[in-house]
Amino acid sequence: MVAPIDVLYVFTARKRRLLAGVAAGTDPDTLLFGLNQLRADPNHGLPPWEAPAPVAVDFHEPDLGRARRTVMTVIGRLGPDAVQLRTLPHFVGRDVVFLTGGWPLLFAARLIPAARRPRIVWLNMTLTNLLRRGGPRASVLAAAARLADRIACVSADQQAFLVRRLGLGPERLPVVLNGTDARFFRPELATATAAPAPPGRYLLAAGRDAARDYRTLSEALAGSGHRTVIVCGKANLEGVNLPAGVEVRLDVPPAVLRDLYAGATAVVVPTCGDGDPVGSDCSGTLVSLDALAMGRPVVVTARASVPEYLVPGVHATTVPAGDVRALRAAIDRSMATEEMTARAVADEARAGQAHVRSGRTTDHFAAGIANAFREVA
Repeated sequence: MVAPIDVLYVFTARKRRLLAGVAAGTDPDTLLFGLNQLRADPNHGLPPWEAPAPVAVDFHEPDLGRARRTVMTVIGRLGPDAVQLRTLPHFVGRDVVFLTGGWPLLFAARLIPAARRPRIVWLNMTLTNLLRRGGPRASVLAAAARLADRIACVSADQQAFLVRRLGLGPERLPVVLNGTDARFFRPELATATAAPAPPGRYLLAAGRDAARDYRTLSEALAGSGHRTVIVCGKANLEGVNLPAGVEVRLDVPPAVLRDLYAGATAVVVPTCGDGDPVGSDCSGTLVSLDALAMGRPVVVTARASVPEYLVPGVHATTVPAGDVRALRAAIDRSMATEEMTARAVADEARAGQAHVRSGRTTDHFAAGIANAFREVA
């Protein structure tokens, strides 16, 4: 029997509550990055004779007393990544450490003798944009990145950028596409009691990432008459003048968001373009996948990563970044009641739903990241 590959996950935020929520069905598992799938099944659905090696995963999240919480609060002023330095003693004896954050650990791990040091896989969610911003921090991050044994990229566009920027070979930059929790985002699970929907037809916009472009959306909605619900964080709307007919819901629970998806006529995901280095590298991707999993028509800003997750014009409508007229036209089409147009939009939504469920879920991500662990171990 092949010995399991021992993998330690390192998160930037505490996850025990999320794990409990996933088990209870109140939260999606997206931000566990395959942890729950691989904990439940180290072969992740493969028969033992087909799996190259089982992957045994766990994570370290200590219960902190008052004194240690005070210390962690002080360290946390350096940023959430610095707090994860507390996990370094748990690296010894592991085959692989998977960093979903905590990049200072790439430097700190060099304190461990090479013979006892685990291989490190770093999940790239924001690295590309952080490097694009330049400055001293970008130089430090670039140096840290070169110490990783693998950097898991969630798009081929990220991979290509890092090949150019860091001079690494693509073999050190495996592409592992992200996914939605298709068990959670199912229309049949929606309940009217969780989120009373606005009366009649409405457009839904969702997302708290810093790259959301609600200013362009507001301009596109002006005078449209489309009842709209925006689900976001307070900071997303700073300096944005919303037109009449727009309702804002701040920081809603996942089950409420699922209900809002279920009731929406269409979902719009406006983001900044690839040239604007704010937010996550592939902003808008996960919300688009969530909405498609719920069977909703989607309008999303065109970014280099989008065609890796869906086929524009087949599964969803894409529009150029910052183009108010194009966004308005796409929204009008997605909300149309004219029979032929409505049928075409519905067909796209059904095709998108089938596409996501067949290949863009967190189960697929878990299988991909498990292969990256096997490759590097």
